[in-house]
Amino acid sequence: MSVSVPVAATAAFLLCASTSASAADYTGFWKSDCTYPYGISIKADVDKRYSISNCSPEGCWPWKPNTTIDGDSQYQAVDADTLDVRESATRWGRYRKCTTETNPKLEYAPTQGQAQASPPTRAQPSPSGAVAQLNPAWLGTWRSQVGTVTITISPAKMVRSVQEKEADGKTTNRSIEFRWSEKTDFFGDAGEFGYGKYPTSPAEISKWYEAAVRKFQKDPADFSIGDPTASRQAIAAISPGGYKVVLSNDEGSDCGAWDFILDGDRMLEVSECKYGYLVTLYSRASVR
Repeated sequence: MSVSVPVAATAAFLLCASTSASAADYTGFWKSDCTYPYGISIKADVDKRYSISNCSPEGCWPWKPNTTIDGDSQYQAVDADTLDVRESATRWGRYRKCTTETNPKLEYAPTQGQAQASPPTRAQPSPSGAVAQLNPAWLGTWRSQVGTVTITISPAKMVRSVQEKEADGKTTNRSIEFRWSEKTDFFGDAGEFGYGKYPTSPAEISKWYEAAVRKFQKDPADFSIGDPTASRQAIAAISPGGYKVVLSNDEGSDCGAWDFILDGDRMLEVSECKYGYLVTLYSRASVR
């Protein structure tokens, strides 16, 4: 026996279902991994918009403009609890809704042999609205694992020196200087270095590096990566947990941007752009 459903009733049901699906409530705290001590807080604001903030155990700071999320090209809702967010011109991040709370308690997991939750050498920016000062833990000279790059950091500037071999076999040195930026929302202004807007972790860097490996395998002519063994060892050398990022951005260069995270006497450098993804481990050579 067949059952007839009136057309009007069917249309009304579909309209109701469509409205419910597009009216998702994004309020809550979202993380790329719910075990991480950082993520993004999404709060309902006026005019059916949400405020978007980055948060870590040090506090929260504005990240992106208020948005409806639905219909915004910077966001793609995968399902009710999964959201893709554009993090840069070349990268998307996937976040899971871990709780409906917008300000959950966030704590770093203690590292081995360390009682306190947040290692003092993991440099952090000042709270939003304050003048950022570079943590002294960054100061000094750092040498790359292969010895061809040194980075010297003072409170006022960062100097990156690279040894390059010319066609005639001679070795030359090239240096780039970056001025310290006191902004608390630095996102890579040309010729400057400063604290970035968002935190990261070795696990997050590893995820993006493995994605870059897959991209390189598909397109080795136009995309490059660092040596897989050395790169994976460099990432693994950094203690697990969340880190604030220091960014530097060279003037007039497509790939002259570097991200740094600090773990005691080790510093990890990440360079990501349209043409490649490079990871380099540095060791402290001297202290200022």
